[in-house]
Amino acid sequence: MEVSRQYELIAKYLAGELQEKEEENFLEWVQQDAAHQQLLEESRQIWEDANLPQATIEVDTSMAWDDFEAAIAPEEKNAETAKVVAMRPRKQLWRIAAVLLVLLGASFWWYQNSRITSDEWIQVATNEKQRDQIELPDGSIIWLNTNSSISYANNFETNRTVRLEGEAFFDVARDENHPFRIYSKDTKTEVLGTSFNIRAYPNEEEVQVSVSSGKVAFSETLNNKTPLLLTKGMQGKLEKKNWQLEQAVLENENDIAWKTGALDFKETPLREALTAINHYANIDIQVENEAIYNCTLKSNFKDDSVEDIIKTIEFMLNLTSTQDGNTFILSGKGCEE
Repeated sequence: MEVSRQYELIAKYLAGELQEKEEENFLEWVQQDAAHQQLLEESRQIWEDANLPQATIEVDTSMAWDDFEAAIAPEEKNAETAKVVAMRPRKQLWRIAAVLLVLLGASFWWYQNSRITSDEWIQVATNEKQRDQIELPDGSIIWLNTNSSISYANNFETNRTVRLEGEAFFDVARDENHPFRIYSKDTKTEVLGTSFNIRAYPNEEEVQVSVSSGKVAFSETLNNKTPLLLTKGMQGKLEKKNWQLEQAVLENENDIAWKTGALDFKETPLREALTAINHYANIDIQVENEAIYNCTLKSNFKDDSVEDIIKTIEFMLNLTSTQDGNTFILSGKGCEE
């Protein structure tokens, strides 16, 4: 899809002017590629920032489009943009032109002032055996879980935007003039200053945000629905299958045990407990007999080794285990329903 056509559709989508079938095709295009999703996310951010009451943006929009398009896709011709717009019905022309000029004018302003290219983003990544702690230029701290990555701009103190793939715990320094935004797999999380965990692995069916302190606005980036406002002790989820945002109360902090080292099980169904342990230790505990899942676990762990956790489960539930690399198999009679 040509760059001019991309921005025309994005502008119409953000303005709510796409027809039903046109919107369906557009969202299919967005889902086809992570780069398309990122383009929509960044365009939405530009759109939102351009409409802030305090924002004053004065640009020559004709020159803005020439320079901005040349910067991101030199091979595109300005005449093609004019041709696309000219083909639209006259009754919609002023509305399309208006949203295009706002988007493209704001884009040029943003491009000229931030000068962020792919080479100017700083990236930190971990592998399957590594976790890392990063201090950002504004004083915010990020704990990065295994198989995860973040990237942030060189001018981060004035553009507090982070891209996340995988899982990270954030302790965000407060700055009322510069909201802190995290984009992660079709979602946006925005805060001023708080601490929370985001889990957004590409191969998992949901994105989770768990709040430890402060307040977080959690939203999905495709349908522009009202964000979930999450406070301490709450969790937001985006179910990718039905594209629904859900809100729940956190009963414990086992989801962030990978960062705290603490697991707390109070008569917890074993299937749920093993899921938390697997995530905490980055291992794979399986059962030989499905009846084992009928058992419950009541125990606390703090910075325990995998071997000690397995031994505790064996003792409490009268089970045995075998190990094959990173996989553990629990065997035994199990429990009655």
